Amino acid sequence: MTDERENPGHLVDRRSVAGLVLGSGLVLASPSIVRASTRNAGHVNDLLGDARAELLAARRKLAQGETIFIGDTIITGQASRIGLKIGDSTQIQLGAEARLKIDKFIANAGGTLTLQSGPMTFERPKGATPQPVQIRGAFGMIAVRGTHFFAGPSRGKIGVLVLHGSISVRSGGETVMLGAGDGTDILRYGGKPTAPARWPDERISEALNSVR
Repeated sequence: MTDERENPGHLVDRRSVAGLVLGSGLVLASPSIVRASTRNAGHVNDLLGDARAELLAARRKLAQGETIFIGDTIITGQASRIGLKIGDSTQIQLGAEARLKIDKFIANAGGTLTLQSGPMTFERPKGATPQPVQIRGAFGMIAVRGTHFFAGPSRGKIGVLVLHGSISVRSGGETVMLGAGDGTDILRYGGKPTAPARWPDERISEALNSVR
């Protein structure tokens, strides 16, 4: 796994790393060994193209309905998309050449995820019980409590956009609060987030289409 601090560029620059991982030899893991060593985090809702999970130094090809485990790093290929259901009702969509690690997640208690590269959306349905979730990445750290937002590459920057609900984004020692319709950009790893601003409709469509 590439340490983002070794590459101060944008998330877009690290997509080649995910491509190399997908193109390397596949180390197979016995499903019984994986189940004995981990706890279920959720499952694959839908899949377009190619996606794999990396866990305990082994990789396995993913398919619709397959179980996702705590500790998994989910990796998508070129022109690929994957939808995950994590916990009781959290929906995550990943776009092409993304890497997302499920560090920990407990149903009805929240958890921690690390977006290493690529675009994602995070969504909990309106009315669902709020769960404290932290998402780490090149954008710093996002603190979530029941919401719908996008995070990832957007027009050459690292962007975060809230579609409904609210989140806080902390990077470079500074925190901004985003409400529905607000977006922020981080121009480099460790940089401060820009002041909350409304994104134009075209940019919103581009961001959401990157995970659909």
